[in-house]
Amino acid sequence: MAKSMEAGPQAPLRLAEIKRGASPVDATPSAALWDIGDGVLALEIATRLNQCDEAVVELLSRTPDRVREGFRAVVIGSDDPRAFSAGATLDVFIEGVERREWRRIEGFLRDGQAALLALRYADFPVVAAVHGLTLGGGCELMLHTDAVVACQDLRIGFPERWIGAVPGWGGVTQTLRRWQARLPASEAARRALEVIAAATIFPAQDAFAAGLLGEGDVVIEDRAALLAAARGRAVALAEGYAPPPPATIAALGSSRRAELEPDLERLSAENAFAEADRNAARALAGILCGGGAELGARLSEDDVMALEREAFLRLIRHPDALERMRHLRSTGRPLRP
Repeated sequence: MAKSMEAGPQAPLRLAEIKRGASPVDATPSAALWDIGDGVLALEIATRLNQCDEAVVELLSRTPDRVREGFRAVVIGSDDPRAFSAGATLDVFIEGVERREWRRIEGFLRDGQAALLALRYADFPVVAAVHGLTLGGGCELMLHTDAVVACQDLRIGFPERWIGAVPGWGGVTQTLRRWQARLPASEAARRALEVIAAATIFPAQDAFAAGLLGEGDVVIEDRAALLAAARGRAVALAEGYAPPPPATIAALGSSRRAELEPDLERLSAENAFAEADRNAARALAGILCGGGAELGARLSEDDVMALEREAFLRLIRHPDALERMRHLRSTGRPLRP
């Protein structure tokens, strides 16, 4: 799919100006909801690189109620110069593994999945104003919105394999769903495997071909116009808005799992997979096939997200996972095998 571009003039809209003398509609220590006019709320994440911690998930969970108290749409974005969101914070996972707090990790995954699905099926439109780093959980947050206005500096993808894991907030589910809307189940699984297992970080112009940006999403050049453009898109969508119908995903079936093996071997060779990388890629292939479901079974998003959650919790116990997470947190770079 070709890159979509819009280049009309937009008056700048900065949260810093809106926040002067104003109080948030709702807030936690890590995020806030701001009235940006025209009946639109802006959800601003305010952590380092806009990483999603438990307090961000808490506000995401409360957002539908706040919208219904007198608003008609939500824009997710911020003034941060570097990132839309660099993903779920590693601190929760590092502390959870160190202290063997498996229930805390599972709760973080489960609550995040529930919050994002609630936004996807809310009775109001949600628009993501994305730019810069949009990684892991940040990419998953974007994938659950109705529309995306992206800046050309976008860098998007799933780096979870860098810690030997898989996306856990619906990233596998939504990527596969999008590919199945375009291709037969077997080819859709191969495309999703390539996008996620390779851990490629895509520039804006390649995000459409990767299935991460879609029909109706636009890319603009002017970073200063991003929030205003997203607000305009949200207002337009709010007229007569209806949420999408519940999606189902066709299971490729465990009997067809072997079809992905050549792709796994190629990805392993091209990316010099270590044991933990291979474990993550195999777990991803299992999710993409529908777990133990039979060929042709129709799975709900909840069904596939449960497979993501189970795989993440299993993979995070690998002996290398903690060292990889600590290295990524301290350096911002993956620990190479």
